[in-house]
Formats: sequence, structure tokens, C-alpha cells
Amino acid sequence: MTKEDFLIHVIDGGTSYEITKADFQKALSTGFLGGLATADVPTADGVYIAEEAGTYTNAGGLVVSLTNEIAYIAVGENQTTFELIEVTSTSDSAYANVIEYGAVGNGTTDDTTSIQNALDNPDNKPVLIPFGAYLISDSLIIPSNCQIINYGTLKRDTGEAAFDMLVGDSVDNVIIRGGKIDGVALLDVSVAANRFCGIRFYDSNGTSPCTNILVENVEVTNTTHGEVQAEGNRGAITLEDTINGVVDGCRVYGNRGSSILMHGKNSKDCKVINCYAYDNDQIGSGITGNGYTGLIVDNNHCYNTKYTPISVNGKGAIISNNTVYNAPDNMAGITIGHNSPVSNASNTVCTGNVIRDCGKTKAFVAGIVVSNSDEVIITGNLIKDNSSRGIRFLGKPVTATGGCRVSDNIIMNNGGHAILMEWGVGHIIENNNIVNNTGDGVYIDGSKLDSGYPLDNIYVRNNFIKNNNSGANGSGIRGAGSTATNYNIWVHGNTFISNGKNQLNAIWSAHATVTIHARNNEMNENYGESLAFRSTSGGKFT
Repeated sequence: MTKEDFLIHVIDGGTSYEITKADFQKALSTGFLGGLATADVPTADGVYIAEEAGTYTNAGGLVVSLTNEIAYIAVGENQTTFELIEVTSTSDSAYANVIEYGAVGNGTTDDTTSIQNALDNPDNKPVLIPFGAYLISDSLIIPSNCQIINYGTLKRDTGEAAFDMLVGDSVDNVIIRGGKIDGVALLDVSVAANRFCGIRFYDSNGTSPCTNILVENVEVTNTTHGEVQAEGNRGAITLEDTINGVVDGCRVYGNRGSSILMHGKNSKDCKVINCYAYDNDQIGSGITGNGYTGLIVDNNHCYNTKYTPISVNGKGAIISNNTVYNAPDNMAGITIGHNSPVSNASNTVCTGNVIRDCGKTKAFVAGIVVSNSDEVIITGNLIKDNSSRGIRFLGKPVTATGGCRVSDNIIMNNGGHAILMEWGVGHIIENNNIVNNTGDGVYIDGSKLDSGYPLDNIYVRNNFIKNNNSGANGSGIRGAGSTATNYNIWVHGNTFISNGKNQLNAIWSAHATVTIHARNNEMNENYGESLAFRSTSGGKFT
């Protein structure tokens, strides 16, 4: 019931209006009925709790009686004389209201048992948590086929040992909608006993994943749970070993550790959408998908995290339409895969994202980092103003070889190379706008080929590459070596304008092991030795 409904039907109408006690209490707790008077007579500006039916004079506020199963509400002409009119107050049979199970919601009374009893109601009614602050001293265990509609705040009792606040173990068909989960105080994360989640779904036996989970429009803050991989695989909201799970429209902030964690080798087909994950304390990422298959991360805002804002380490993910910024030193904006056998993020699509102001002062990270993952597509992103590279293919792959595509991105104003590739066979770089980056437009680094890094046949075509390398060295495209292993770069149909200051050029073959096959490129006003192509240390062109 809205304030407008209350005023129109109850006061202006002057007639009986059916309303539940829970609605009365909800209305009172939100404050739109005024403060509660404690005097023996009605006050001019508050709500007076009447002991019995009758007529009350000189009351400028409402007069309400909430006695057992009967509710009375005051209605009077000009709001000066109030006559109590009986209003039906029946138990709302559609919901298991935690108030009716004994919860108080005053922020100091322990409501754990009352709320748990409501969750365990035998008819599987949706559980209603009205406005208020509900203190809990132990985990609330969520059964299967449960729906929680929360208007209030669940607060952790800081006098008890840390505990996960809402927990589902191998459950199915659960909805948690609305409200706030407040861990109240951040703890010392180095102590294992201090780590707890706001919401956690998991499979304790490793054989029965949770299925069909929805966490929607929930606010979670002040939880302590550690860094993702090193500290027990938890986040403020954790869906571990879950199939068909969705985290939608949540606001997760001020937690000591990762905000939203999707984890587990048995997990698949889950989504994190429309969420805000920000202001982590000390450690933690914004959104992490670790081991998932088919994870969708779409239209989220991740910023001011202590680790990478978005990190995905599972196959077949879609990372789309997210806004990522203000990652700290040594942290990329988005990471795809890690260099371990269990962290292959092959067949991932990263598209439509805005990645800016990441990495801060460190020189070796990037807006997007790809590791150990085949056939990744990075397309249609805006990657700008990052302290180092725009996109980096990093580290020695464990299982991957290549086949990735970088296309149709805008990569601009970054503090290093726009695109740096240390590994990959058959990677394609095409149709990108690469402008005003401090390093090379595209830098292919073959210096680690003899160490087992796969690298050959990189295709760079139809890109617009302008004003790159305002620093000490660089070119529009550079192929580098220093090993004994040969590799090829194919450079076709690109436009180069004003690249390669300080005697470097549009296209630079910088080692005898590098062969650049250049065709149909347009060169305009590039710096250096007045040459479109430059060869050093025996670098070759065809």
C-alpha cells in the first residue's frame, strides 16, 4: 500500500478500508505516517496508538489501534475530531509474514528463530519481511521452492562469530527479492573464522548443484570473505555450483573481498546483470566467474575495486555492455582466463564494454587481458585512458594456442601499446580505431617463442592507426623477436597516420625472426626516417 492509497482510502474517504496488520506496521516503520506518540493523549503531529475505540479530540495526527486481530483507524472532519472506525485486519494468507512468526524488526531483538520458522512454513508460502531492521545471530537456511520478499534489512549480530547470513545448500527454485543484507562491521580477513557471505548458494556434497536461483534487487554491504581464489571461493553474493542462477539489479558495495562470485566446475548457464559492484575494502574483485560454463555478465557497473573489476575464467562466457573503471595498480579492467589448466575461458565474447582508468600507475597491465583461451572475440568495446596497454594477450598458455579475434574496438589514449600480443596462432586484429596511444598501435612480441609461447600468423587488417607513440619509441605496428624461432605477421589494408615518432615508423620489423607481409596499406605523415617501413636486426618484409 502506498502513502497515496492510505491517505485517499482511509482519511479522505472516511470509510472502512481493509488492510492487514502487517501493512499498518510497514506503513508506520517507513515514517510516512509520522512519529509514534508515547503520550497519554493524541498529539498534533504524530500517530497515537489508541487502547480502545472511541472519539478523540484535538488530535492533529492519526489515531490508530493495533490490538490483536482488530485494527482501528481514526477518521474525522478537518482532522480535529477523530472517530475510530473498525478496519478488517486479517492474516494475509498468501504470505508467511515474519512478524506473524514473532519477528520484531527493531534492530536489537534477535529475530533469527522467527525468520527461520517463516522460511520453514509447511505450505511453502512466500516469506514476507516487512520494513524494519532484523537482527540475526546465525545463518538463515533457505529451503527449496522458497521465495523471500524483503522490504527490510537483515543485520548480523556482531556479538556472534561470523556466519554466512542467507544460505542455500543444494536447493532448487529459490527467489530472493529486495531488501538489504548488512554484515554491520568489517573483520580481519586474515583470520579464517572471520569470513562470511551475505548470500551463499553452494553444494556441500559436490553432487547436487543448486538450480534455478534468482537474487534480485538486493543490497549487500559490510561482509568479509577474502580474495576469490586464495580465501575459500566466496563473495558478498556467491553462487557456487549453480545451474540457471541469476543475480539481477543488485547493489554490492563496501565489502572486504569480492562483490559477486560465480564459482564452481559444475556451474553453468548463469547471469550477472544490471548490478553495481564497487568500493571493495582492502581486497576483492567486482564480478568473478570462476569455472563457470556459459556465464553472462551484462550491463553491470564495476568500479573502485581492489582487484580486477570483472574476471571470467570459464568457457563460453559473454561479457557485454558493462562499464568498468578505476581499477587499482597492477589490475586490468577485464581479465579473460588464467594460465592454469582449469582456467580456460575459450569461446568467450567480450563486447560493448567501456573500460577506462584502469591499472593506475603500473606499466604492465591493460584494459583487457586474455590468458590461456582460444577463440576469444573482443569486439565493439571502448578502451580508453588506461595507464598501460589497451588489450594484452599475456603469459604462456597452458592449453590454448590462438584463433582469437580483436575487431571493431576503439582503443585510445592508453599509456602503453594499444594491443600487445605475446602469444597466439592465427589471431586476427581488424577494423579497430587505434588512436593516440603512448606505445605501438599493435606490438607483436616474439621474444618468448623459444620458451614455448605459441606465436605465428597474426593478421592485422583494415585498422585505422593514428598518432600512436608519443613516447620514446614505437610504431603503428611492430613485430619484435630476440629468439631463434621465426614467425609471420600479415599486415593488409590498414591506414597509418602520424605514427612512430623519434625515428620509428608506421610498420617496423625489429628482428631477423620476424617476417611482415605488408599489402595495400595507406601511409600518411608517419614519422621516423621518412620511410613507411623500417627494419632493424635483420627484420624482413615481403
